[in-house]
Amino acid sequence: MQERYKKLLTDTGLFAVSNFGSKILTFVLLPVYTSILTTEEYGFADIVISTINLLYPVLTLSIFDATLRFALDKKYDKKIIFCITLVCTCCAIFSFLVGILFFSTMDSLIGSYCWCIFGLFVTTCFQTCLSYYIKGCSQTKIFAIQGVIYTFVCLSSNIVLLVVTKMGLTGYFFSMIIAGTVSCIYMLLASRCYRDLIPITFEKNTCKEMLKYSIPLIPTTIAWWINASADKYMILGLIGVGANGLYGVAHKIPTVFSTFSSLFSQAWRISAISSFDDKDKRGYYEKVYRIYSLICIYACVCIIFISELLAKILFKSDYYMAWILVPPLLLAALFEAYAGFLASIYAAAKCTTILSLSTCIGAVLNIFLNYFLIEQLGVLGAPIATMVSFIIVWLLRLRIMQSFMPMKINMGQLIISNVIVIACGLYFSFQGPNKYIVWLISIMTIVTMNFQETKHIILFCTTIAKKTMKNKGGRNLR
Repeated sequence: MQERYKKLLTDTGLFAVSNFGSKILTFVLLPVYTSILTTEEYGFADIVISTINLLYPVLTLSIFDATLRFALDKKYDKKIIFCITLVCTCCAIFSFLVGILFFSTMDSLIGSYCWCIFGLFVTTCFQTCLSYYIKGCSQTKIFAIQGVIYTFVCLSSNIVLLVVTKMGLTGYFFSMIIAGTVSCIYMLLASRCYRDLIPITFEKNTCKEMLKYSIPLIPTTIAWWINASADKYMILGLIGVGANGLYGVAHKIPTVFSTFSSLFSQAWRISAISSFDDKDKRGYYEKVYRIYSLICIYACVCIIFISELLAKILFKSDYYMAWILVPPLLLAALFEAYAGFLASIYAAAKCTTILSLSTCIGAVLNIFLNYFLIEQLGVLGAPIATMVSFIIVWLLRLRIMQSFMPMKINMGQLIISNVIVIACGLYFSFQGPNKYIVWLISIMTIVTMNFQETKHIILFCTTIAKKTMKNKGGRNLR
């Protein structure tokens, strides 16, 4: 059993290497973006990226999720899985090309950056396709290294194209395209997965099984995107592109938390699928969930504490007041992480149809809440609406999962801890008096309530780390 925990921690570490650099890059380049790009330009770029993040899984029929799930299953031929994935990817790229050419004739701004947007979509598709496949082939080290390469190339490109040549928004898009292209080339060569395409193999039955798994995820993808990104479009429509630029900048600080949760989620997805056929899977899922949820709470509270300070350091004066949006965005990311953890268990059980239900309910609620709260609170209403929708998604998934895989969780303790975090975050956003005293009381209360669990987490992590180092030391001696 300990081997599973070690593997989970090792994979998390590898994904950290891959993802952390790119997330840190966001912080490093944020002063550059806010000084060179206007709020309108940054708002447009943010909309483009959000739109691509919606379209590529929809147009590919969410095949990348099936790629990971089926590649990890020893019953299936990985070469066939890879070929099916590439076919779906190429079809998606062609569909996007037709769409972008059509909309470029209707909107001058889209027309000006038409080929930049298309290039970004292509590199995003192929980068995702290759990364999911090599993760399914257990080549996580290659995935980790490509993340480092992407970060280095993107940083270099941004310096050259934005600072030196002053290409503006075009340089912003080009830097990501160049970095994505280099990343894809590395993954192809390092994993040698191009050999799996010779000869090209296509099997109808496997394709049907993969699509049966992935297609129900399309409404989930759309609904999840609505939960995560619809607020940007509603701000754009109700307030304006400048406000959306502020909102996009505010998103960068919660990136610190999202980085942690996303890199763990990638490792957890693999671990949850690999452990699904084990007899003691329920106990394993329970333990990891308790540890993960409490670590997330502590991380969220700590970032809330330093959010205003980070804004002073990272934001230019025109963007500074965006910091009040950070706490509710952090809270939204917290409950998104909870819901994402449970999604991996649903994926392992191949319950993709059931998974869609909670996500769609959350999306509908998000739209209504965004409209109402933005009208009442302005731009601050958007992250609050997103937070509430993710809370509902998390609770629904937890409730539904209890019907087919009940987990022993102290719900009262967990809910009270989260209520305290929510209250603390919103108190910061509304700039209540003595907010740091309120924060201190909040963190002390959470630690007191979860004292035993906190001790167990520290002890558990220390034990695993010591065993890992001992094993490495033993191998080095040999």
